[in-house]
Amino acid sequence: ANLGPCRIKAIYASASTNGTLAINDGNGGAVLLPAVALAAGAYLLLPGEGISVPTSPYGTITGTLSVVIVYG
Repeated sequence: ANLGPCRIKAIYASASTNGTLAINDGNGGAVLLPAVALAAGAYLLLPGEGISVPTSPYGTITGTLSVVIVYG
């Protein structure tokens, strides 16, 4: 789904094994969050106004990672 412009406020990872998450501004757009390793059960509360996404967030994951992104 195309969410359009938003701010990412928090990220929750759920998996049976660790994985990585990278977030871009659209598919192939500017890197907003470089690939970071997330353990199962990781919860990242982003400070301040979070990560500004001018176009639409596009995430790439590895491993068996499932991700919930809180945005507004």
